[in-house]
Order: sequence, then structure tokens, then C-alpha cells
Amino acid sequence: MHHISLSSNFVSEMLYLWVYRLIYLIKSKDFSELKFHLGKNESSKKTGKDLHNAWRIEVEKHQGNPSIFKAIIRAFGKSFSFLAIWEILWIFFTWTGFYYLVKKAVCYIDSYKKGIADEYMGYLNAFAFLLTFLFSTICHNQLHIQCTKIGMRVRSGLMVLIYRKLLTLSALANGMGVIVNLISNDCNRIAEVCVNLHYLWSSILEAIVICVLAYFEIEKSSLPAIGFILIIFIPVQIYLAIQTSTYSLKSTKNIRDRVRLMSEILTVIKLIKFYSWERFFEDKVNEIRYKEIKKIRKVIFNRCKSLIIVFVAPMISTLFSLVLYYAIEKKSMSPAITFTILSIFNSLRYPLSVLPTSIRSAIDAYFSLRKIDKYFVLPETFNNGIDNYDIIRDENGRETQDISIFMKDAKFIYDNNIPLKLGYLNLIVRRGDKIAVVGEIATCINLMDALLGQLILESGTAYMNGKVGYISQQPWIIKGSLRDNIILGEKFDEILYKHILTLTFINYDVARMDPQDLNDISNENLNLSNNFKQRVCIARCLYSQPDIVILDDPFLTFENPIEGLLYKNCIEDFFKDKTVIMFTQDKKYLKLFDEIMIMDNGAIIECDNYDQLKKLKVIQLQNDILNLEEESSEQEYNVDMDLHSNIEMDNEITVSHLQNLKTNELNEYTMSKAIENNHTFINGTRKPKSIHQDTLYKTIEQNQMTIHTVNSVNVNSINNTSEENVPTKLKYLEAYKSYIVTSPGALLTVFLVVVFFAVHGIRFFSDYYLKWFIDREYDNEYIYIYAVLAIALVLGVSLRGLFFCWVIFRKSIAYHNGILKAILNAPMVFFANTPISTILSVFAKHLFLVDEFLPDSLLQFLYYCPLILGTVVIVCLFVPYFWATLPIYIILIALILKYSKSVEHRLQIQEGQSKTEIFCHLTTTLDGFRNIKIYQLQKEFEKEYKHYIDKNHKYFFSLASVQTWKAFNIDIVSSLFIFLTALFIVIFKENTFFIKKMTPAVAGLSLTNAVSIILYLPWLFRTIYDVHSAMTSCATLQNYTSRIPKEENSDKKFINVPKGWPTEGKIEFEDVEVRYYKYTVAILKSISFTINPKETIGILGSSGSGKTTLMMGLLRMLELSEGSIKVDGIDIKNIRLETLRSNIGIIPQEPVLFGGTVRSNLDPFNEHSDREIWDALRKVSLYDDIQLLPEKLETIIIDNGRNFSLLQCMLFMIARIVVLDNNIVVYDESVVPLDEMAEKKIEEIIHTVFKNKTLVIISNKFRHAVKADRVMIMEKGKIKEFDTPQNLYLNPESYLFKLFDQTDNDKQIIEFKNKIKEIEISLNKEKIEEKYDSTIHSKHSLNMSNPIPSSMSFMNVAMPKSLESVFTNPNTTSTSFTPNKTDFS
Repeated sequence: MHHISLSSNFVSEMLYLWVYRLIYLIKSKDFSELKFHLGKNESSKKTGKDLHNAWRIEVEKHQGNPSIFKAIIRAFGKSFSFLAIWEILWIFFTWTGFYYLVKKAVCYIDSYKKGIADEYMGYLNAFAFLLTFLFSTICHNQLHIQCTKIGMRVRSGLMVLIYRKLLTLSALANGMGVIVNLISNDCNRIAEVCVNLHYLWSSILEAIVICVLAYFEIEKSSLPAIGFILIIFIPVQIYLAIQTSTYSLKSTKNIRDRVRLMSEILTVIKLIKFYSWERFFEDKVNEIRYKEIKKIRKVIFNRCKSLIIVFVAPMISTLFSLVLYYAIEKKSMSPAITFTILSIFNSLRYPLSVLPTSIRSAIDAYFSLRKIDKYFVLPETFNNGIDNYDIIRDENGRETQDISIFMKDAKFIYDNNIPLKLGYLNLIVRRGDKIAVVGEIATCINLMDALLGQLILESGTAYMNGKVGYISQQPWIIKGSLRDNIILGEKFDEILYKHILTLTFINYDVARMDPQDLNDISNENLNLSNNFKQRVCIARCLYSQPDIVILDDPFLTFENPIEGLLYKNCIEDFFKDKTVIMFTQDKKYLKLFDEIMIMDNGAIIECDNYDQLKKLKVIQLQNDILNLEEESSEQEYNVDMDLHSNIEMDNEITVSHLQNLKTNELNEYTMSKAIENNHTFINGTRKPKSIHQDTLYKTIEQNQMTIHTVNSVNVNSINNTSEENVPTKLKYLEAYKSYIVTSPGALLTVFLVVVFFAVHGIRFFSDYYLKWFIDREYDNEYIYIYAVLAIALVLGVSLRGLFFCWVIFRKSIAYHNGILKAILNAPMVFFANTPISTILSVFAKHLFLVDEFLPDSLLQFLYYCPLILGTVVIVCLFVPYFWATLPIYIILIALILKYSKSVEHRLQIQEGQSKTEIFCHLTTTLDGFRNIKIYQLQKEFEKEYKHYIDKNHKYFFSLASVQTWKAFNIDIVSSLFIFLTALFIVIFKENTFFIKKMTPAVAGLSLTNAVSIILYLPWLFRTIYDVHSAMTSCATLQNYTSRIPKEENSDKKFINVPKGWPTEGKIEFEDVEVRYYKYTVAILKSISFTINPKETIGILGSSGSGKTTLMMGLLRMLELSEGSIKVDGIDIKNIRLETLRSNIGIIPQEPVLFGGTVRSNLDPFNEHSDREIWDALRKVSLYDDIQLLPEKLETIIIDNGRNFSLLQCMLFMIARIVVLDNNIVVYDESVVPLDEMAEKKIEEIIHTVFKNKTLVIISNKFRHAVKADRVMIMEKGKIKEFDTPQNLYLNPESYLFKLFDQTDNDKQIIEFKNKIKEIEISLNKEKIEEKYDSTIHSKHSLNMSNPIPSSMSFMNVAMPKSLESVFTNPNTTSTSFTPNKTDFS
């Protein structure tokens, strides 16, 4: 192990000697062999402590309005202020070179020309150049690295305090987006201002120094130039910087809106494709994009204007000084004075360049500090919520109190700004009570947060006796082994641990898993199911052995029989003597609890046992209805079953898992199961099992925040797991080529580069012309020509700025449009295999780099590159034999870049990965917020968080040190360049090359340009590096634009179907086979059937049977491997996807309302009148609700439907299809936790509104079979049964008969069975009468037109007339009884 200390002795730090060892070790060793050590003052423990103490003092002094800025000054201000010494020394050494030494060098040549110069003075002056700029280099780079170190300390301290504050807030107050943005953006901005703040005051000081030197040199003649500098150039730069920062903040809001919209689109992309609403959302994104581009255009144009000032200021200042000097002194300016002034004014470019950057940085930091101030004063729940006491026991260990929870007039709040739907609570829960809490979801969640200590107790009394345990709906796993996740810091008890593994059936999983996989179960590459993770969370709660257990519907994840066994093992057995409070919307649990607490409108409206509440029959709530009159079916759990196979079946499979399955595990069940799990419309990092009003909104927010957990360095790497996916990398050459040829094309792009060089050519020609006429007695004519050149330069710089903005923004627009169209036109397999975080990073990070970072870097590159090249050309032309030294600089710079490049790249990767760990830990904290508080893990999580901060800062500071080392050495090469220029002027003053002889003007021109290289050469390489880095984003965007597979071939010729198609609604499947991947097993196997017009079909089947795949095939979400699907006789593969999908209505499982208005959610393309929309709302019973809203159809949808109940959201889904008036409707039955009456209401509306449509109902609930014309039973990708429900029920061997026979508590099914029995009795009676008549009147038997069947079976019941053409009854040639559909409804 090699130890690397990131702090060293004074000499080593001054000259960066310790960095040589760092570079060597990183180049030659693996990072596993290296151990980095931060200095004590840079550790997060020290910085967090220092800032915490400073903040505490600030709060004590200013309790009403504490300022984190003052706390930062108190903690780190002293160290930061001392760094100003480096800046002052840099100013001294730099302007000594620019002013004094340049003047001395020109005077030396002038003296030599007159024959009065001392030879050694020229050499001394040359060596003075070298020493001056070496000292300048040391000061400048020390200022930068020391400011970086201070910024790192400030960032570290702020991150610690923000995280520590987070652990004291309520669950609602700490929105994920707010916290992540504070840490990812605001802390970085404050750290950045620490690097740039010294340049703010020093820029103005440097400008003043330039003015003083100019006045000292030419006195009154400098006044116009001084006026321009102090009254125009500096104020305009400040104004432009403020404007740029303002526009940048506004564009950031637009970017945030666009990324949020893209998160919404990607979260429900399946539904958008089902509706064929891609064009609508493309227009919405482009609308936001247009606003964003307008702001970014202003930002870039302001930067162009700022560079115009930087570029023309020296020439304008020199021009006015020449004119006024000539006017006042009545003589020409000497070469020594002229080029001394020119050198001084050329140095003005540097302060004018850094001033806007430092101002923008300061403004950004100001707004970030304000946001952090507001965050730090949020009220805390720590020690302000419900009190929790240890259980008091007597000397025999028995509990002295039987009260677990006590509340009297308890009033809880989140904070002053967030409303809370919870009134005054009065509650007593005794030891061992089992209570189920049901009712209005918002009220239930608020009560649960109060019990978990997430709320602030404003008034009243509330306390709990005993240790609290908690199990949430969603599994929460920390980084660590299975054992770490279960014991969670508790003392290890092996017997208890093994017992709990058995109770939760984890022992079965452990037996089949590789032991190494159990070392870190948070590793996403393991693809552990949510069900396994949930059982780990249950085991964690059991192991903690709490006295009070809070459950948030933790068993929703599981299917029977595992669900029932877990409940029995954990609740009924392990927690039999404990207090259990379960918040649930699942009625099947209610009978098992001692009491049922019903919540509504912020209050407890009922609390009694099941039997007493059942007598009330129906208890109506504000948003839900709890119907206890009808009991849900309960299944008997067979303890002797094969648990191993059931646990395997219960674990989830998704499409992304398929790629990690072994070949023998890939079968039609796993494939079909994967498609069904991926079919959920709400597509996120976690599949929601219980849908609330804000589920979609929270999922969108979670998806949006995942971009911070993508490696910020390697974001261009796309998971290339299949042949359809995007390649991981483009060559840089291809990336540059792609950027050049992108709109407006290669010709204009190359012309733009030529324009930049041409404008710089005007500037260098003006310097040469100045040299030319200074060498002779000039008059007004020469000055006029110089003025014309100055005007030409101003016009050229202005026009090139406009041209640059136009070209760059055409490219940005082209990239965005290309990637947006590519994503919206991508097939679903792409989204199944590509994480949302990866796609969002393209729209967030990569587009930002192409929109703002790349143009800014390109602008600077096109500014500095011609400047440096022109300087080299001028020096080589006018300094004899200087060209011979060029290989020295090239070789030195090449060696510097060669040895630093690979090291920088490796450190960037490590820094990016360590940053990802910070945000992964932050995400884990936010997801498990309640768990951390309940299990009191705040200190452990803060300690781990500090570890991640230190790890990131080790790599960050190492990277900053290597980059500073590179800049330091490039500055040394620049100093060598200046030294050799001055030396060659002295040595070869008699020699000639491009000029006849060395003159003061030639020396002045050469040195004036040469000294500027010390300022701009490091910047040139920095901009080259920035442009090169940003090109990775161009490569990524190009990858997505050109290589994502398209869902539909745009070149294919499609059939133009008639308007109103399909008019009948007939669906025909002919030998249909569907495969998810090309060479995998078939999911649907030679399916053939016909659905007649206006027929209602119920498709039933267990999970993974293929019923969802059937719908996916109908909508061409999955292309057919074999066979065909015809709608009204037209093969759907010959129809455009937009036409097909827009003419088949889909009612999804989950209620999805998009951002916008009520109208845009029902009619996004404005194709229907208000009357049609209101009529649709009336049909789905939403008319009165919407009429009561002030804005009616223009009502804004808040947070994707949070201002509507779940039932209303589901009715909106139906209203969409009513508005579209499709003749084919597919209803994928809802999975939301609706009550019985709401479900019946939806069912009634579905069958009423679409009674004259072809209706396909996909369901797991077999009661839908009652109202269907025919029922299709799917099993293993095949049709097991397909017939009328009456015929299927009359067959004792049918799947439907077995299901119905086991059901005794569903009214509709009971009525259906009774109706069938009546029919059977009637038929049997007819059969007896007919037999009797046949015996008596046998002689008339030949006259009977309808022979009676000899025996009764399920085949003897004839089908409806509409089906006679589809199925034939082999046992009869005519119909004895024809039941109507209404007879069984």
C-alpha cells in the first residue's frame, strides 16, 4: 500500500514537487494500492465541526435572521483573507514585467541604436523577465490551489451541516429535489466563489493600476483611455455579468422544467405510446425549449459582447492615447512609450476577462446562500415531536404500565408553510393491542408520521412507551451485507438471527444464492427482487424486537400464499404480545385485528372491533367508502406446501433481469412475467404496489433526481446490453466531425473559424502597422488609418459574435430535436433496457454542456487560439532565429500534457464515482428517512456520509493538484518563451530575418505580444480540454440521435385507412407468435381467435399467462414473430403506429394525469368541442365535480392529479376514451386500492358507456366474466378456454367453473350461479315434459321441428346468435334455449 499525503512542506507545495510522486504512483499503480490522506483541516469532521460551531454562535447572536455567510466568514474567513497576499504579489510581479521590463527592453534597444547602451543591461533585463514571471507563476498558482482548498473546506462543512439538518426535519419538509440541489449545485457554487472571489476585487485593482501606470507614462494623454476603462469598460462588464447571471438563473428554471417534463414523459412513456400522444408531448417539450433557448441565447450573446470589450479595449485605449498625445505634445510618441503603453493596455484584457466570471460566480453564490439560509431555519422535529419513553419494569421484569400510546388534544404540524390534514387527536392504545387504521389516505399518512416522530407537537400531550419498529411499503436496503441490513447496528444474536431468517423465508434465498452475493445486497447488478428486499425489511423489524410496531401495508408486495404466511409468522406469532398498528387499504386484514380505526378529514371518526363496525354496513368517508358488509374472500394457507417454489414465483422478474438469467431459466413464463411487470404505466426506479394520489408525482420526482446518481464523468457510457441498444462510445474524431456537419452544416462552421482568425488578423496587422509608423515621423494620416483599423476590428468582432451565436444555436437546436425525436420514436424494448437516469442525464447534463458549456469553451478557444498563434508568428518573424526554439516549447508542453492527461482521466473517473456514492447515500437516506429516525441511526449515517465526502475530496483535490501542476509547468514554459524572446532580442540585435534591422519598435512589438502569452497559454489548454470534454456529450447525443432503433420504419409505405376506422371493431388473431427478443422462446404460441364487432370479451389468467402480451401485440408494442392481427380486415402491420394506436382506446391500470389542464388531459390536440368533452364527463359522472371548479375545463392539474381523488383520476381515464370515441376499447383493470363501491361504479360505467363498442377486459378478477359475452382463459401463452361464461360454467372441468365454485361471497357471481341453476332446472323440466310428450305422442315425433337433446351437458347450451359464425355446437343442430346477455348481468 502506497500512502499519498495531500499536504506537504512549504517548498514542495510552492513548486508542486509532491505532485510528481502523485503522478508517478497513479500512472503505475492501481487505485487499490493507493491510500490518499487529506490534511487534518480539510477533513469533513474538522470542517463540519468548525462550521457547526460558527453557525451556533451566529444563531445565538441573530436568532431572528441568522446568516450562513457570516458563519462561513467566522469559520474560514481568516484563512481566506490571508490568500489576498498571493494576489497582491502576483499583481506586482506581473505588471513589473508588463510595464517596467518591457519599457527597459525597448529603451535598451533605443540606447543601443544611439550607441550608449551597456551590453550587460540587456542580459540582466532578460533574466529579470524570467525571474519576474517565475515568481508571478508561483503566486498565481498558489492563490488558485489554496483558494480551491478553502472552497473544498467550505463545501465539506456545508454538506455536513445540510445532511445533519436533514436528519432533524419532517418527512414532508425535506423534498428530495431540494436536498439534492442544495448539495449538488448550491454547495458547489459557494465553493466556486471561494476560487473566484479574489479575482473580483483584484480585477478592479488591476484596472486601476493600469490607469495609474498609463497616467504616469503619458500623463494627460491617458485621460481618455482612463475614462473609457473606468467609466465604460469596467461598468459595462459588470452590467453584462449581472445580466448574464440573471438570464442564466432564468434558463436554469427552464432547464429544470424541461427535465421535469422529460421525467414525466419517460415515467409514463408506455401510456403516451398507447395513446399515440408523442406529438403532443414533443410540442410541450419544444415550447419549454424555446423559452430556454431564448434565455441561453442572451447568456451567450452577453458573453460575446463581454469578449468584444476584452478584445477591442486595448486598441481603443491605445488609439485615443496616440491621438491625444499627438495633439497635446505636437510630436509623435516614441517607440519606448508607445509599446510600453500598448503592453499596459494589452494586459487590460486579463482583468476584463476574469471580472465577469467572478461577478457571475458571486451572484450565483449569493442566491445559493439565501436558499441555504432558508433551509437551515426550517423547524426541526428532533425533540419537538411525540415523546418516547422506555418501558418501566418492576424488579421481576414485568411492565408497570399497560399504555403504549397516549394522546390528549394532540395537535401536530409539519411547519408553518406546509398544510397538515390532521386535527386534535385523542387516543389511548394499550399494550398488546392490534389496530388496523383505514380511511382517507392523507389523514392516515399524517397520523403515521405523527407516531413515527416526523411531526412537531404544537399543543396537547402525546407520548409512547417502548421501543418502536417500522416496516414501510417500499423496501429500504442500505449498502452492506444481508446481516448488516437485518441487525442494523444491534448486537448480534445468532439464534435470534437464524430464527428470523426462517420466519421470513429468507433462508430459502440464502440457500440458493452465492455467498459472495450476500456481502452487498444493495448491489443493483444482483437484480434482487423487491419481494426479497421487503422480507429483509420485515426481518429487520423483527430482529429489533420492538414494543410498538408501525406497519405501512408491508405485505402488499407479496402474492398468496407467501403473504398470509408472513402475516401469520410475524404479526400473529412473533408480535403476538406487542402493540401493532397497521395502516392499510386492504380489507382482508381487518377481521384479524382487535380494533379498526377509521380516519377521515383529519380525525378519528370510528374505532371499534370488526363485528361492531360491520353492523354499520357502510361507513361513508369523504374520499373513500369502507364497505364491511361484503367480506373479501379469504384463502386457506397450506403450511405443508412447497415454499421454495412459491418464493421463487413470488420474486419479481423484469425485462432488465432477463439479460442476467441463465439460458435454462429463460422460458415462456419468465418472459411473459417480465413483460407483465414492465407493463406498469408508472415506470420508475421502484414499481409502486399501492397507488396513492401522489404516487405518480413522487415517482417522477424520484426519477428526475436519479441523474445525480449517474457517474458524472462517464455519463456517455450507455448500458449496451443488447443488439438493439445504443453503442457505448464514439471516437472523438467522429464526435468532432458530427458537431461540424450538424446544422447549419460544415461549410458555415468552417467559415466561422476562418472569420475568427481573420478578425484576429486585423488586430495583429494593426499592431504591425503601429510598429511601422512609429519607426518614422508620422502625421494625422497614419493615425486615421490606425483608427480605421480599430473600427474594422470593432465591427469584425461584433459581427463574428452574432455569427457565432447563430451557428452555435442552430447546432444546439438540432441536437435537441434529434435526441427528442429519437427517444419518442424508440421502441419499448429500449426503455426496458435503459435506465431512466441514463436517458435523463442526456437531457439534463449533456444538453446543458452542448447548450452553454461548449459554446462558452469554444468562444474562448476561438479567442485564445488565434491570439497565441499570432503571438508566436509575430515573435518568430521579428526576433531573429527565435523560430529555432519552437521545438523546445512543443516538446516540453507535449511532455506535460502526456504525463498529466492519463492521470487526470483516471482521477476524474474516481472523483465521479465517489461523487455518485455521495448521492447514492443521500438517496438511501431520503428513502429510509423514517427508518433512520425510528432505529436512531443518525450518527452512523452521518459518519458514513462524512466518509464519502472525504473520499470524494481526496480525488477532487488530487485532480485539482494535477491540473494546477499542469498549469504551473505551462506557465514556466511561457516564462521561458518570454525570457528567450528578450534574450534573442539582445543577442541578435544586429542580425536580420524578416526585418532590415532591430529597432525599438520591433523590440516593443515582439515583447508586447510575447508577455501576453503568460496570461493566455494556460487558458488556451484549459479551453482545449473543456472543448474536448464537452465533445463526449456531443458523441452521446449523436449516439442517441442516430443509433437508437426506431419503432417504425419511416420509409415503409403504409395503408391509408378510411376516416373513422375501425367502423366495426372486429379483431382477428391468426397463428400469432410473439417473442421479446429475436431468438428467445415464444410468449404467445400460435394464438388464433376472432372477436366480433361490439362484443365484450373478458381475458383472464394468472400472472405471466400472456394476457398482457396479447394487448401489447394488438397495439404493436411488441412486433409479431409469426402470424397476423387484423382489425376490420386490415393487417395492423400495414397501418401506421399513430393511426393504429389512436384508434384503439386504452384504459390503463393506474390513473395517470399529465401536467396541464383538464382539457389537455382529455383532448390534447384540441380536436373536440366543449360540448363533446362535457358530454364525456357527464357519462363518467365527473360533470358536477368539474362544474364546481372555478376554472372548469381550464383547471390546472396539480402534481399529476393530487387535487383529485383516486376514483376521479380513474374516471378521467375512462373519459379520455369516451372523448376519442374509439370503436375498440381495451380495459386493463385498475390496480389502485379503491373501495368496493368505487370499483362497482367504474365497472358499471365501463359496461354502460362502451356497450356498443368492442370491449376487451384484461383482469385477474374473475367476476368480470359474468358480464362478458365470452371469456378467454390464458395459460402459458396459449388459450386454454374461450367460450361464453354460461357454457364454461356448465363444464365442471373448466377453469371458470372451478373459480366460481370456490366463491361464495361475491353477489354478482352468486346471482350468476343462481341464474344458471334456474336455467338448468328449467331445461331439465322441459326435458322431462318433452320425454313424457314423446312417449304419449310418439306417432307425431316426425313433425317436431326442434329435437330435444337426449342428455344435458355444458355443450347443450347454445351460444348467442352473434357467435354462431365463430363456434359451432357439435352436439346439436338447433337451439333449444338462447339466453340473453341481460339475463346474467
